[in-house]
Amino acid sequence: MQDLNILVVDDERDIRDGLKDLLERDEYKVDTAIDGNDALEKAKGLKYQLVISDIIMPRMSGIDLLEQIKSLSPFIEIIMITGHSTFERTLECIEKGAIGYIEKPFENLSDITNQVKRAAEIIKGKKKVMDAAIEKIRERL
Repeated sequence: MQDLNILVVDDERDIRDGLKDLLERDEYKVDTAIDGNDALEKAKGLKYQLVISDIIMPRMSGIDLLEQIKSLSPFIEIIMITGHSTFERTLECIEKGAIGYIEKPFENLSDITNQVKRAAEIIKGKKKVMDAAIEKIRERL
């Protein structure tokens, strides 16, 4: 089993369930949320290292969710997905802290798995840096 907890957020059940199935095949631990509010409640437990979120959703947009999650924990990485892509929207997501952006409909499922693998490497690298910093602090005490 991969050591990565992922939260998939999309108001479309087929997308949510499809991504969950795809990522579980690669042995990731995956939960789902039906919208931004549901996702934010689940993310407050800080058990997820990666969130994959649609942008256009009822109640709370994916961009608002991105901002809320980054304020909750800057260590949670986020990949945005959308069926309504524009250059400006892509840039906004990156500026607000998203590490990936995938357009729907998904042309190639390997685009998704490759972005998740890239995110996992980023998360692993950050964890190593944090662990090393914690160890140095402990040595000084």
